[in-house]
Amino acid sequence: MASGRPQEFDSNKVILAAMDTFWSNGFDGTSMHQLLKSTGLSKSSLYQTFGGKQELFIKCLEEYTLAMKEKLLTQLSLSKSGVSFIKEVLLSTAEEAKGTSIPKGCLIMNTAIEFAQSNAAVSRTVNKGIEAFQAIFLTALKKARAAKEIDETADLEQLSSFVVSSMSGIKSMVKGGADEKSVRSIVEIVMRSIG
Repeated sequence: MASGRPQEFDSNKVILAAMDTFWSNGFDGTSMHQLLKSTGLSKSSLYQTFGGKQELFIKCLEEYTLAMKEKLLTQLSLSKSGVSFIKEVLLSTAEEAKGTSIPKGCLIMNTAIEFAQSNAAVSRTVNKGIEAFQAIFLTALKKARAAKEIDETADLEQLSSFVVSSMSGIKSMVKGGADEKSVRSIVEIVMRSIG
């Protein structure tokens, strides 16, 4: 008996192509036709491999979180201090503001806004992403406290949540058209609040 046809595509490339499409258009704004066009898959291949549009979307969210975690952890390991790392991350959004391409914001935060709490599976994935980012900033804040860059009585859990919400807000402002000067001013206020 003949076995089924072997998979003839690279799953990672498919996920990255789908991620870019979802990131640009949102989940609801992405049609099945757009997904098939961007990934090069047939409808049957998409369903057989990923289970459907939502399942593929969740895989994209997971891949985005993993990529961001790796990028941020590498950046943290190369930064001279915890506070400078946080400032560098926040200022990177100012660079997006002066770029020529249209800023897309943060895929995790965009999804949180689009779905709110309407889909349990997506909400769980979004929350895992937010928790992963908070954990990295918490590590940076612990590093900063050990170096006496911030107040030793500061609540680092709350501060890490504050940094993530600030990053999300700044990215949303840039997506909405805020200019580089405005973004840099906000980053300075955030940094003063940290200590």
